[in-house]
Amino acid sequence: MASIAKERPCGRWGADVLVIPLAADAVIYQGTAVMLNATGFGIPGQEAPDLIFVGAAIENADNTDGIDGGAVVRVRRPVEQALQWVNDGTFTRAHLLKTAYVLDNQTATAEDGEGSRSPMGQVVLIERDFVWIQ
Repeated sequence: MASIAKERPCGRWGADVLVIPLAADAVIYQGTAVMLNATGFGIPGQEAPDLIFVGAAIENADNTDGIDGGAVVRVRRPVEQALQWVNDGTFTRAHLLKTAYVLDNQTATAEDGEGSRSPMGQVVLIERDFVWIQ
């Protein structure tokens, strides 16, 4: 495409909320972790390697008996603000600014399970019952 010599509209898009098509039979609950499977469809957060963490579901979504992409869920990403997850008890002060891993659809862990867990993001605040991840 050639250069232009006049103004043009420049689109902007806030990537803090994504609309994710769900995998067949996936059920997502508001506030729980959403991940992408190998084919790029949304599934509930779970302990498994090679999944991509997306963020926290803004709403419930049910693709029971549906096909891949048969339903969608809006997901808040930890772009500018951290998201709060249940602390499984493995986090210590030494884990600040290190990688957290998905244990289930609401729980983060400091341990990668010898490669059996997918990364969730960077730990920015550790509380007794919760951990904040960006």
